[in-house]
Amino acid sequence: MFAAIVIFVSIGIAHHVKYGLTEYVFIKLGRDDKAKALMFDMFNSAPITRICYVGYLVYIFTLMAAIVSGVAAVPVWAVIFTVLPVFIVLVPFRIIGTLHIAGMVTMLAWIFLM
Repeated sequence: MFAAIVIFVSIGIAHHVKYGLTEYVFIKLGRDDKAKALMFDMFNSAPITRICYVGYLVYIFTLMAAIVSGVAAVPVWAVIFTVLPVFIVLVPFRIIGTLHIAGMVTMLAWIFLM
């Protein structure tokens, strides 16, 4: 889990710097169609996002395995019934980062369950 966290965080920093730059370029170029096309070209120009998500998925699967096997103190029902309902409730609001918000609420709920 530690290796997955290191991969996710270190590459995640580069991911956020890159996408912050693309949004900055989009705003500075006037938010027109040409700027939007350039922004999407920058989004798709490097595999950094896929590498970042691989680290995240390894961490999540390791965490789920720890919970299901009983190594972690979180009940299995909490894994199933926290992220999904929060995500379903938030989706109609079309908030950017809905899954991140659902994940944060879930982690907060897991802290109280422990």
